[in-house]
Amino acid sequence: MTLDIDSFDNIKDLTRLKAGLTVQGINILDDKEGKFRTALNKFNEGRYEDAIKKIENDINNSKQNVENLKQTENSESIDFLKNAIDVLKSKGIDEQGIYEYMKEIVDIYLGPQSRKKAWKEIKGNEKTATIYRRCLIIEVDNQKYLIDVDEGILRPFDEKEFEKENPDFIPYKKLSRDWDERYDGT
Repeated sequence: MTLDIDSFDNIKDLTRLKAGLTVQGINILDDKEGKFRTALNKFNEGRYEDAIKKIENDINNSKQNVENLKQTENSESIDFLKNAIDVLKSKGIDEQGIYEYMKEIVDIYLGPQSRKKAWKEIKGNEKTATIYRRCLIIEVDNQKYLIDVDEGILRPFDEKEFEKENPDFIPYKKLSRDWDERYDGT
């Protein structure tokens, strides 16, 4: 049995597992008695396949999020996405898991044309290296918003932030690695 964790088309398999979604990406090469297939089917019973359906259910089941929806002046889409982020944070999903999950939700809910990727630079110090986290910039009702996975927030975004002297956020295509440089995981 093998687990494909490199599919960039879907939420990563381990994030799906943490989020309570069906397990996908398992390719069973040999299972003559069907034990693995039966166990996998049983595991997936009652789980959602689509991230957006699971998060809608989680939001509806969260009394705090339902109250928040009633008290805001944001658009329905922004409220939904903010609540989705809150639910993911409450489940202990890490930053890259939130990125993957929210990317799928945005693609289904608003369409892939409504989002762009950006990098957030997290400056290192003498003990840690500078790292970059993937974030999303989305457009809702002609307004741009940033899904900052490091902070776990959705906030209004102005692309002038890219032009600051030492910007925290960098357009996705402007960051590149010197491929002769040894990769250290950052």
